[in-house]
Amino acid sequence: MPVVRIVLLLLFLAVITPGIGAGICNYIKEYKRNVAFHFLAGFLAEWALFQLIAVPAIVMGATLTGLSVVYGILLVLCFIAGSAVKAADRKKTPALKVVREPFSKGEKRLWAIALAGILIQLVLAVVMAFEDGDDAFYVTTSNLSVTWDSMYRLLPYNFGSTSLDFRHCLAPFPIWIAFLSKLSGIHPAVFSHTLMPLILLPLAYCIYGLLGYRLLGKNRKKLPAFLIFAEVLILWGNVSAYTAETFLISRTRQGKALLCAIVVPAMFLLLHILAERLLYDKKAEKSLWLLLSMAVFSAGLGSTMGDFLSPFLLGVFGLCLLFMTKKWKPLLPLFFCMVPGLCYMVLYLSLIHI
Repeated sequence: MPVVRIVLLLLFLAVITPGIGAGICNYIKEYKRNVAFHFLAGFLAEWALFQLIAVPAIVMGATLTGLSVVYGILLVLCFIAGSAVKAADRKKTPALKVVREPFSKGEKRLWAIALAGILIQLVLAVVMAFEDGDDAFYVTTSNLSVTWDSMYRLLPYNFGSTSLDFRHCLAPFPIWIAFLSKLSGIHPAVFSHTLMPLILLPLAYCIYGLLGYRLLGKNRKKLPAFLIFAEVLILWGNVSAYTAETFLISRTRQGKALLCAIVVPAMFLLLHILAERLLYDKKAEKSLWLLLSMAVFSAGLGSTMGDFLSPFLLGVFGLCLLFMTKKWKPLLPLFFCMVPGLCYMVLYLSLIHI
């Protein structure tokens, strides 16, 4: 039985996630066959879906088991839909083998150093257990959800019953970890401290690589050097307990790390792609707007502050876009991407005054 559960977790991470992402990216010509972007799109879709169904479930007092069943069924349906879209496209336009220039010896050395740096960080994040005061709330919340099959109805500090925790229930990232723990059969504390870095650190570097590739003028040869530079900044970024680098390596299990180290860089990546499309009179694919709205949902999943920050970031981008293009039309889909964050913001303000 434990082996079956581990296999289910691996299927969720290595098959379902990129399968969902491939279906979304099928309509973005530049990223139709980019596996790193498929994983990013898949995780954004899964987080957005979880945020969309988990918050109402928590408010209505549903159990973790019920939420897990509904979420699992929806994930499978999304995977089937994504796979069907990809399969239909392959029949319509068979994939051509891309001939790429082979790596030079210098590039191979740089890639070896970059991959070794990522591996070192993974080992450090797993082996060197970091004790953080916030774990008393977040990790314990995941543990209580699995143990008692309830969500935000028990106090994590003394396990006493309480009314709904309005402050934290709109950012159910600990519940997502509880779902993965329940799926795999691994204790929530072990999953939080050991497996979450193995999931989110590679994803973060996928995002940094995709972003760096665009910032470097799509020059493939400079990309490993960019990643090495990013690794140095992250490894020596612990100048404070509150930097994004500290959160990424030592507090990956907390939603704040998801927001600052993964979702915000992903939003900058998507905004960069959209700006390139819109500034050069190219039509922005609907999938890009969909991914941006999913990123807004994901920001709220990580932290309630994400519901405030993501619409603000999109609003600033909209103003810059307006000044540069002198066109109002792109602001309409941008506003619809902001709507999830605005809705959760209003819900939060209404709940804390009850």
